[in-house]
Amino acid sequence: MAKQRVLFCDRLRDLRKARGLSLRELSEILQTEHKVDISHTALAKWEKDVPERSPPRREFVAALCNLFNVEPSFLLDEIFSVGPAKKHTDGRFKDWQDVDLLSDERYQILLSIKQELLKAQDVETRSRNNGTGNT
Repeated sequence: MAKQRVLFCDRLRDLRKARGLSLRELSEILQTEHKVDISHTALAKWEKDVPERSPPRREFVAALCNLFNVEPSFLLDEIFSVGPAKKHTDGRFKDWQDVDLLSDERYQILLSIKQELLKAQDVETRSRNNGTGNT
């Protein structure tokens, strides 16, 4: 079963909207904080699915990756995805592929929930092992 490719335009739009940014706000952040000169109208064009569009320039991808804390391969999935999906995209991992869309605050909340669940599981495992004589 081949992996469903996610287009750059979709990733960019989803990341921007997940952070609650308008095209103008994203443009301003990229210009002021990441020194990448791109207008909001150019960003709007990047968010449209245009098959003949050339890949974004390296500095643009780097700025977006830094801003959204994602890997270039996540943004450019359509370019890097060739052949069948890797095994890790099935099952539980597939459910977590969009975690990068969370705000930093919500991501930290998710991490603390995960840590608490792992602690609880560790306590349960030790309790079971101690109860059966396995240490």
